[in-house]
Amino acid sequence: MPRADSGDKIDPIVFQRKPEQFVDGDGAYWIGGVYAMLGDKKQALAWLRRAVALGNHNDPWFQRDKTTTTGATIPNIRRS
Repeated sequence: MPRADSGDKIDPIVFQRKPEQFVDGDGAYWIGGVYAMLGDKKQALAWLRRAVALGNHNDPWFQRDKTTTTGATIPNIRRS
């Protein structure tokens, strides 16, 4: 798992994308995980909510995934 200070090692194109541009729930979830690891709770939550909107409803994994439950401590992503 990357450290929170390793944002400079992530392909810059990741940070140019917007949640509404994605049509793949897994891809949106992965990018949400990147933001969560970097401690950007607002962006992480936007991406994770987009993943759910696109059909990624794997709640058991959401609760176990250390990427999204540590660092940014993402609350219930289904909440608006």
